[in-house]
Amino acid sequence: MNASEWLASRAVALQNTGKARAPVAAGLVGAPMSRLSLSGSAAWASPAAVRRALSRFHTYDGMHSLELEELNLLDFGDVAGDQAETDPATARMRLEELVAKEMAQCELITILGGDNSITRHGFSALLRTHPDLGLITFDAHHDTRPLASGPTNGTPVRELILGGLQGNRVAQIGINPLGNGGDYARWTKEQGVHLFYSPEIHHKGVGATLFDALTRLRKAGAHTFYVDFDMDVLDRAFAPGCPGSLPGGMHPAQLAHAAFQLGRDPNVVAADFTEVDALADVNEITVRATAYTLLNLYFGRLSGRKGA
Repeated sequence: MNASEWLASRAVALQNTGKARAPVAAGLVGAPMSRLSLSGSAAWASPAAVRRALSRFHTYDGMHSLELEELNLLDFGDVAGDQAETDPATARMRLEELVAKEMAQCELITILGGDNSITRHGFSALLRTHPDLGLITFDAHHDTRPLASGPTNGTPVRELILGGLQGNRVAQIGINPLGNGGDYARWTKEQGVHLFYSPEIHHKGVGATLFDALTRLRKAGAHTFYVDFDMDVLDRAFAPGCPGSLPGGMHPAQLAHAAFQLGRDPNVVAADFTEVDALADVNEITVRATAYTLLNLYFGRLSGRKGA
């Protein structure tokens, strides 16, 4: 069985009734939203594209001797996107309520975006029940642009901090040294955000970097974690479908290793995957990297649950 067939076998219909479900290990929902993208991205097409790309992978992890069919997961399909909405905020609030209510019984909530603006709403939904929630971003950018023109895919971290999230409960991994304006970078540092630049990861390794980030977040009082995998954290060679990807970024194997380790941690309660424009991709390079990262997160969760 390939991973796409496995996921299809776990599909369930959205209830939208508020009725509680039995707890499951993981839940997946697509968020086909991109109208707040500064680049005019077609990231709305990516949830379906990533699901198709899963067909290239098997459900067996030979290195860890794990069979993904043992993971109790539900695929909720896609929440209604923003392409037909007069106000893009409507679709994002729909996502936030879905995560807060429909998926509340999932130990690990995963959201397939969509542009990076969805991170604010996924995080806000989890914050309702996890006041000790910290944010880990894998991203070439700070996403702390000013809000003069309203929310965009370049503002979610600033929005969360201005909304009350302590800056020292945010760790940003894979920041490109040349990927952010000076004003944005200075504001981010002033908030106490923990920054880990892409050259550091290549130098000391993703494992050591991730350990350092989690240690700092826990010292700041964050004990549960939301992870944003903005796929433009990857080097441009591996992410041609990300409008913001740049040379010097992470490699897919590094990101997959991080995803596996985070999946193993039961305190990681949610993750999203954003900023892939499936219509701009080249030979499925970016959507396959996204599918690979998602699967490693799931294999990590299975490994942690089995004590493997």
